[in-house]
Amino acid sequence: DSSAISIDASASIIFNGTLSLGLNQQYSPSGNGHFSINTWFKCSSYDATYGIISWGNGQVQLIMDTYTIKVVAGGSTIQTDAILIDSNWTNVQVAYNGNNIYIWINGVFQTFGSATPNVVNKEVYVGSIWNGTSQSNYLTGVMKTMMLYNESLDGDDALWTYTNLLPLIDP
Repeated sequence: DSSAISIDASASIIFNGTLSLGLNQQYSPSGNGHFSINTWFKCSSYDATYGIISWGNGQVQLIMDTYTIKVVAGGSTIQTDAILIDSNWTNVQVAYNGNNIYIWINGVFQTFGSATPNVVNKEVYVGSIWNGTSQSNYLTGVMKTMMLYNESLDGDDALWTYTNLLPLIDP
């Protein structure tokens, strides 16, 4: 379906809930090393469950789950209490330092938890949950950026990204 994923005039990726964007494994952080995710997205409705990004045969999944954010990594689930607001741009940063997953929403620290993902160098799926054998929970909404890092970013990085990119994301 050629309309399942499109790019609008503002260079946003628009997902219609039927497909995801698959990236070659060379873009996937691997092993038990440090990584970070930083993304801006806006869902059509936050009263649902959508995959934002996943990789490593399902070892790392960033999920928007009924108005909250959760990360599933190596069998552990770390979920925020923050409530996302319909039709607002949301900035999420996730960092893994080799022991813990940390989550920030809109530049504000939310929670952390222990995790030990054993990430094999596999494809990255943007806009769905990948469990290692199949995809589900396709994103319905718009994504402005998706950045993956092979390092663990911190709260200063989360606040800088939110503060400095918000005027560009939502002018």
